[in-house]
Amino acid sequence: MARLQYGDNTLIEIEPTDGVTVEQYGMPRGEPLRDVTAAAMEAVEAPLDYPPLRQCFTPSDNMAIALDHAVPHAPEAVAAVVGAAIEAKIDPAYITILRTEADVQSGIEDPRSALPPDLRDRVRLLTHDPTDQNSLAYLAATDAGHRVMLNRTLHDADIVIPIGCIYPRDAAGYYGVHTGVFPTFSDLPTLERFRAFGSLIGAGDYRRGLIDDVTKVGCCWVSSSPCR
Repeated sequence: MARLQYGDNTLIEIEPTDGVTVEQYGMPRGEPLRDVTAAAMEAVEAPLDYPPLRQCFTPSDNMAIALDHAVPHAPEAVAAVVGAAIEAKIDPAYITILRTEADVQSGIEDPRSALPPDLRDRVRLLTHDPTDQNSLAYLAATDAGHRVMLNRTLHDADIVIPIGCIYPRDAAGYYGVHTGVFPTFSDLPTLERFRAFGSLIGAGDYRRGLIDDVTKVGCCWVSSSPCR
């Protein structure tokens, strides 16, 4: 029997199934950033093993920012990316922020709130609807034959900048660095497949298959080559 504490004074007891280990992680480790805005600007100016983002854009580019659910300090991160685009002379009207439906339902603030007032309304904000077939586009198929549908804004953009979080590999709902694009901005059948019970079993074949799908889709999407 595993005893886990959550919240201020609540305890839950769980009897895990065979092969499943339950651990108490406790409080997050590490020091919080003193200046989130400065850190975000530094990240776009000096990405890991990559030139400054402002050097990677052209004025005619259509840019999509894929904002994963509940990203801490999302407005500051968005402002840094948009700032780099503006430096590259991209028209703000060519920039779209795509957020999740969960962010809207949770009442999370407008991710454009840290932008200068003269830019705020010129940058487009869309909410992903996984049930709207008209807003989805076909990208590829997985080895198992599942259709890979992606929000059309991301599918058609010249540049996509994902903003998300890195989690432990076996964390529920996380399948690697491409998770913030796929399945986050896919269709409802795909989201339901990734929310099935088997996706919670870190060492299970079902979850390994999902991670493999996300990895292949990420490589396919980045390279625009057929998924194999």
